Parts: sequence; C-alpha cells; structure tokens
Amino acid sequence: MVQSVADRWTLLVARYGTSRLIVVFIVVLASLLRLPNLNESLWYDEVWYSTRFVLNSLPQLRHYVVSEPPAPFYVVIMHGWNRLFGENEIVLRIPSLLCGVAAILLTYSIAKKYAGVQGAFLAALFLCFSPAHIWYSQEATSYAMTMCLLLAAVLVWHELKSASRSGHWYVFYGLFLICAIFTHYLAAVYLLPLSVLLFDAPSVVRKRIVAINLLAGTLVAGVIIIKHELGFTGVGMPFLRPFTLFQWWMLFFNWFLHGNSIWTLPPYRTTLQDVTNSPLLFSCQIVFLLILIRGLAPRHGQVWHKSTLELSLFLIVLPLAMFSITLAGYQKIYIERYLLVGLPFFAIVLARGATEFSNRWISGISTATVVTLAIISYAMFLSKGDRWTVYKTKPDMRGAARYLAGQNISADETMVVIPGDALIDALTLTFYIDRYASANHAVVQESYEAAKVDQAIVEGKLKAIYAVKNRWALGDFQRLYKLLEQNQGLTLTGTHSFKDVDVYTFVAR
Repeated sequence: MVQSVADRWTLLVARYGTSRLIVVFIVVLASLLRLPNLNESLWYDEVWYSTRFVLNSLPQLRHYVVSEPPAPFYVVIMHGWNRLFGENEIVLRIPSLLCGVAAILLTYSIAKKYAGVQGAFLAALFLCFSPAHIWYSQEATSYAMTMCLLLAAVLVWHELKSASRSGHWYVFYGLFLICAIFTHYLAAVYLLPLSVLLFDAPSVVRKRIVAINLLAGTLVAGVIIIKHELGFTGVGMPFLRPFTLFQWWMLFFNWFLHGNSIWTLPPYRTTLQDVTNSPLLFSCQIVFLLILIRGLAPRHGQVWHKSTLELSLFLIVLPLAMFSITLAGYQKIYIERYLLVGLPFFAIVLARGATEFSNRWISGISTATVVTLAIISYAMFLSKGDRWTVYKTKPDMRGAARYLAGQNISADETMVVIPGDALIDALTLTFYIDRYASANHAVVQESYEAAKVDQAIVEGKLKAIYAVKNRWALGDFQRLYKLLEQNQGLTLTGTHSFKDVDVYTFVAR
C-alpha cells in the first residue's frame, strides 16, 4: 500500500528528527537560492581582496596587512585559497558561499535559545531569502566570513556561559572571536555584549571569557594604532556617509528587511520625506517595527527575562556604536555592508516577535507576513538585476575585456582609456585584460593626453582608441568622450555594450 505524504513525513521525522530535517532543508534551500548570478564578473573589491592581481607575493601581502585599511584575516586566507584553486569567479566566491550558508545554520542554533524551534526556523528562512545576505554570500569579500565567525563565537559563548562546555571550548571561542575581529574590525564592537552579559554565568566562566575578550580587544587596538601610524584606517573614504537616526531606520526597515529590493531607494539621497510620501512603504515599516518590538519584549506573563537584554544588546550595539562615532564628529564612516554582521540578530528578533504573540491568530498572521515579505524580496531582487538594490550591480568588465582581447589590442597600435576618476574600473578591467589578451596588450590608461594622441595618429602609430564607460560611475567620461569626438583624427565606428559597461571604438582616419 502506497504511503501518504503525511505518513512519509512522520517516518522521516521519527528516523532523523525534526532538527536534522530542518538543517538539511535550510542547507539545500539556501544553496539553491544563492546559485543565480554566482558566476558574474568580479568587481573592484573582489579583485582587490581575493585575487593575486594586487597581492602576488609575501612582501606585498605584508605591506597590505600593515598599511591598508581592511582587516587581514580574509585576505590572508584568500591568498592561499587562490594559489591552490585558481581565480575562477565561482571558485573565488565559494568561501563566501560556504560561510553564508553556515551563518544561517549558526543563526538557527542561536535562535533556538531565544525563540524555540519555530522561531529559529523562521529566522533561518528569512535569511535564506534575504537579498542582503544572498549578495554577500555571492561576493568574494570578507563580510560573509565575518558574520560566520562571529556567530560561531556567540554560539560557543552561549555554551560556555551555561557551563555546559569547558576546556578546549575556550580555545574555540577565542579563535572564532579573534578571527572574526581580524576579518572585519567592526566585529570588535560585540566584545561589549559578550563581556557584560555574563552576570548569570559561573565566576570561573566569567573570568575566562572576560580574559579572552580583553586579549582580543588589546590585539585589535594595537593593530589599529599601528595602521593609523603607518597607513590609514579608511575613515573618511568618499563612499562613506554619516550614520544618523534616519540611516539607522533605513538600515533595519529597508536594507535588512528587504534588501532595498521591494521599494528601491537611492541610499545616498533618500530622505525621511521620501519614505513618508510612500504610504505603503511606511506602513510596512511600521508593521515590522511592531513585530521587532514584540521580539524584544519578555515572553507573555513575564515582567523581565535575560533574553530580552541579550537580544537587545546584540541587535543595537553595532549601530549604536556607529551613531555615537557620528555624534563625535566623524561624518564619513558608514556604508550598509559594514553592519551586515548585525543582520542575523535582526532576523532572530523579528522571528521571535512574529512567533511569540500571545494570540495564536496574530502570531500566525505575523509569521505569514514575515515569510511572504522574504519571498517577495527575493523575487524582486532577481527581477531588478540591472538596478541598484543591495548595492550597485557588478559591471561586466569580464565581457568588455574579452571583447577588447578579440580586437588584438597591442600596446603599439591601440589605447584603452577609462576616465581618470574611475580607478576601481581601471583595476578590474586590467585584471581581466591580463587574463584574456596577449602578452603585449595595451595598458588601461586613466588619462587622455590630446597632444600625444595627435602625434601618434600623425606618425601612424595609433590605429584605434577604445573608451570604456561604467554606467554606474560616469565620472569624467562625458568630458573624455567629448575630447575623442572632437578629435579630427578619430572617427567613432561603433559601440559594444555589456552589463552596465559600454565600449566606444574610435579609429584613426
């Protein structure tokens, strides 16, 4: 007799247990949702942090660790990774993919301590569909690894605090914590809740964890001081902005909530009026604010519970630190991805709020609302693949480089020019041209000197100029294009377009 679906499910649960089936489901779903776009062209940060193009030797690596702003752990790991496995786009992104999926499983394990199995599953499901989480699980940068390592430290911290683990587990805690901080320095902010939330731990556990935290804090403080003296810390970079209360609101209820994918707003110029002028968006934000507040409240019938304080601190400590730094006068410190590590705690609080309303109907509606929004966010994220959502789209410099390589761009006869303020595009394009073009290829230039070009045309040494435009970073391209168009010795013969990239071909007359 054929078993019904319900009978089969009962048999699976009896054999493997609910938790194991949930874990398998999460791994499969999260992995499948992260496959689309995994093979996209690399962009500047990925080339800079994950390839041997910039860090091809140990002296270069040492200089990078000491003088450049990013924390070194991810860079060192990737330096070894690409030497072993190569620099294929998917291969370079596998560490982030693995860390992203592992971070969801760790979130599930942590959330069970605060919200039970149902809330933990909802938190993990929310992260599976989260556009922000997916984006950085598909990017060869440090953010997914930071999240994974910090969550691993928090999970071990919970085990140690409850006195259920001892001995070598302190080593695991210290390694995860220090590696997380040295993958992204802002993870050090979590030393505060990991130190102050030990009031219910046994005295020996409290002393050992605080000692590890002090060691981690001392190490990171020393390294940042060295970087400040010998290099620079990255504060004040032009792509950064102040972290205001409004930015905090948009981080939680636009970027964390739906990855800027359902209501897509330009992050650098959106105002409070823009939000309030969109009644549907503002209403949605208020609804999820109420769910979040419920997630931070004690369980029904309780006046206070330690989980309320723990979740509150884990959720707000990083944005509160960024807000305080802004108040101290530092106006260029923030971009959304710097605070990505806080997304799992947002998901846990949201899931706890949705599943713990005292009224079953309200709880069911809230849970369905969270799931529905997560699925819609993912669908809109995929449908807006050519728009700025989580971040600006990755320009297809790989496609442009393949085209240029096919044109036989020899250094003696051609020029490849990109606007002078588009350094990040020049580096990425050069990386790909080195991969696809012959050894004697034209160097990507960031400046156009009309007198030298005219002389090369007259002498018959220059046959063509290829001007490359990134549609997301126009910069000085209009000025460059005008100079090329006005040059009497050049003729525009065609334009080839790729994702967010255009290549203009000017041929010598």
